[in-house]
Amino acid sequence: MRAKAWGKTSFDVGSIFVGAGEMKGVVAVEKETSLLSKAAGLEEAGLNILAQTEKKIIPEAAELMAQGANGFEKETLLSKINSENAPVALYKKLPAGFSSQNELKEFANIFKEGLAQSADPDALGILRGSAVTGIKHDSGLPFDVGKKSDFDLAVVSPKLVKRVEEMGMPLRGGGTRSGPLGIIKPKDRTILKQLQLLESAEQLKILSNRKISIMFYETETQLSQRGKYIKF
Repeated sequence: MRAKAWGKTSFDVGSIFVGAGEMKGVVAVEKETSLLSKAAGLEEAGLNILAQTEKKIIPEAAELMAQGANGFEKETLLSKINSENAPVALYKKLPAGFSSQNELKEFANIFKEGLAQSADPDALGILRGSAVTGIKHDSGLPFDVGKKSDFDLAVVSPKLVKRVEEMGMPLRGGGTRSGPLGIIKPKDRTILKQLQLLESAEQLKILSNRKISIMFYETETQLSQRGKYIKF
């Protein structure tokens, strides 16, 4: 399967929270008349709510964004983002960076097909990191804020962990996982090519227009100790 980049949407999660409360205008997306009618009142607070047909914002999002645009402190804003009803990706049950179930399915299928042809066809593919949590691990800011976020992938396979070590990459976590491998550095590319995963990683980068990194884990239990994830 050859990857074709997804069309660029008019909605960017990062555009909402840039500066964690310093921005003056917020762009939200909503088709429903109820939220559009709410726009009139929100315009006085400097908000710009646009309509788009395919995405539905959860009711709490407009109020949350108004608070963020009006200067809520970073910690308060992030606590709301992490709450059950907050718009981590603004689309329920979709990881950040995906605008539809079809995009998620296409991404997952390419990854799974790559694994099926890899050095371990029984390996398990995983999506983890800020696409799942909605929050960047290094900065604590929401997905895509400041700069475009990567997609962090993981592969559960003791066989591939051993192969990575044999190719000269030091392991982490007491020998239970690799470091992240991308498709930019020559050494990383060589390892992924030997594992027969370079082509699928490149397709995923083209498809999503995001940097891709892959870590290898011996067991799913060890992976689960490092945060939320989605199995493909």
